[in-house]
Amino acid sequence: MPERATIDFLIGRILLIGAVLWLLARTIDFVALLLIAVIIAAALMPIAAGGEKRRVPRLVTVLAVYILGIGIMALLVALLVPLIADQGQQMITRLPAAREKVLAWIAVIRPATGRWEWFDSIAIPEISVEQLAPVAQEVMRRSIWVTRGFFSGTASLVMLLFLAGYMVVDHRRITRGLLAFVAPADRDDVARVAAVVFGRMGGYVRGQAMVSAGIAALLGVGLAILQFEAPLVVGVTAGLLNLVPYLGSIVALLLAILIAANQSFLMVIGVLVVFGLVQFLEGSFLTPHFLGRNVELHPLVVFAALIVGAHIGGLTGMVLAVPLAAGLNALIQKVYLEPLEAAHTAR
Repeated sequence: MPERATIDFLIGRILLIGAVLWLLARTIDFVALLLIAVIIAAALMPIAAGGEKRRVPRLVTVLAVYILGIGIMALLVALLVPLIADQGQQMITRLPAAREKVLAWIAVIRPATGRWEWFDSIAIPEISVEQLAPVAQEVMRRSIWVTRGFFSGTASLVMLLFLAGYMVVDHRRITRGLLAFVAPADRDDVARVAAVVFGRMGGYVRGQAMVSAGIAALLGVGLAILQFEAPLVVGVTAGLLNLVPYLGSIVALLLAILIAANQSFLMVIGVLVVFGLVQFLEGSFLTPHFLGRNVELHPLVVFAALIVGAHIGGLTGMVLAVPLAAGLNALIQKVYLEPLEAAHTAR
């Protein structure tokens, strides 16, 4: 009878897991919303725990973080959006002239390329304000559509913050409820591993946010020193897109080179130098200091996660992929690699 009961329990658990997975597959938008809430909660958890040690209720800490975050975002929008809009408008009007300068440089360099036939195939499409306006409108329309389709407006954004805050405030009861599905003998080990995975995900989010802010500030200041035409546009673009590793630097560099081409060839060289210095500071200081070795992922793992995330969920999938990969990496280390190494050492 005990064996039969064990088999029935196992079958029931498999069916329950299968039903949950089927339900999640049918509601992919909700899954993405839930994953974002989990990642935000993971980032907030150490802050709430630190406040709790100082006898500050978790709810107060979460509300304070939300109010502070919303206030900072509102301040940045009020201060930066007018400047970015002005610089962006100037940039768009000067892109056609920048294209002509780049073509002139290519024409000068082409005779020196000799037999490099691939260089002759380089072409830059025509750029005009009339062409860019519909593109900008289409990008904005699609962005709004994606935002509405994914978040379903302000109500879902509020739900996202509520879910993340609830996970932080009531994490003990949620943990006990989830551990009820685990055999009693394994609950301590599962809780220990889950804490490491959750901490790794939250550490990556907090660290990557600080790295992105540092890159935005360094690029903005560096380009402003060069008297670059649109330092805020490039800096903010790099910072926002750098939440997806490598994407922000690549897009911002291409944008900066195109803008610099409208000024002078020396400005292009200066832009390359500034980006090189920022990349050096990112690799030698920002990333090690804010992320650390315990949450840093191998570049191949990051690339693989980004490809899988882009294939499954586009830009949203790319944003979610890397912190989830950090958590999965911690899970593999704690469940498989460390026990394997301990067994090998014991021999």
